[in-house]
Amino acid sequence: LCCWCCCCCCRRCRRRRRCLCIVVPSTQTLLSTRSGAWVVGNHVFNYAVDLYACRLFLLIPWRIGTRIFEVMMKLLNGNPYTHGLNPTMRALQAQPSVSGSLFFHLRRNNVVVKPNVKRISGNTVVFTDDTSAEVDTIVYCTGYKIDLPFLDDDVRTVLLDDESNDVHLYKNVFCPPVGPSLAFIGFVQPASGGIVNMSETQARWFAQVALGSVSLPSTPVMEQDIAAEKEYARERYFKSTRHTIQRDPITYNDEVAGFFGARPQLWRHPLLAYRLIAGSCGSAQWRLQGPGKWSGAPKAVRSIPVTSLMAATFWLIVLLLVYLFYSIYSLLF
Repeated sequence: LCCWCCCCCCRRCRRRRRCLCIVVPSTQTLLSTRSGAWVVGNHVFNYAVDLYACRLFLLIPWRIGTRIFEVMMKLLNGNPYTHGLNPTMRALQAQPSVSGSLFFHLRRNNVVVKPNVKRISGNTVVFTDDTSAEVDTIVYCTGYKIDLPFLDDDVRTVLLDDESNDVHLYKNVFCPPVGPSLAFIGFVQPASGGIVNMSETQARWFAQVALGSVSLPSTPVMEQDIAAEKEYARERYFKSTRHTIQRDPITYNDEVAGFFGARPQLWRHPLLAYRLIAGSCGSAQWRLQGPGKWSGAPKAVRSIPVTSLMAATFWLIVLLLVYLFYSIYSLLF
């Protein structure tokens, strides 16, 4: 059980560049973390946690949204600081770690949180708080570094900053000095959910550019956009080399799909408007219209449930708007 818990945790956090799982012989797992973590369960109020990512929630300024998210996680799992997780960032400044069993094991001391590793000597690990432990296995979960060794040096130096792990790409796909002949598919890290639908949208955009159906903006415009997105990322996300390509899937897909006419428009899909606002809808929502339109997309969108919390929030807002308009009408007439 101890080793299983460790492996489960590691698979979720191995891209996070801040965790180190240390297995102590037979009885206990130590979880060493440099910057702490917010942890959310696989399911919240009987719905998969990914289903809460929707346009309705994303309309909220992230500083307010992160406070709401933090309150929810504290109500569900308790204060992360009491468990020693000690996150040094706000909840939505980094990807929350997803685990349905971590708090269970933390409360029973099957897993013990430790600060960063100070040094390793043989089987002894010394932490920055000067505590130590004898361990038999160490699992590194320190993330990945972007590397493009197959590119010519003149292209690579323009595209990638090795020190900061930063890529110079317009919408995470095109490098302005290189132009539309080369696209980088999958050079994006989702803030929630998976990367597949983001890569699909990127590939569809590149296909339309290659076909000549759409064109890229001028180089100065692309450069200005890259600078603005980097500035936003510095303000929005926790300072780390892993956040240089982080984007929210729904917001990102909407923007990129809009370049080639595949962004779902509410007025064209009135029967799906409620789900498109309050639900996550899945990747089929970007197949409702535009090149590659799929006849089965509406059915696929309807198959994705809307969480009770988002449904209640949506209808509450509708009722408030109706009441507001009725009050104004009564005053005027």
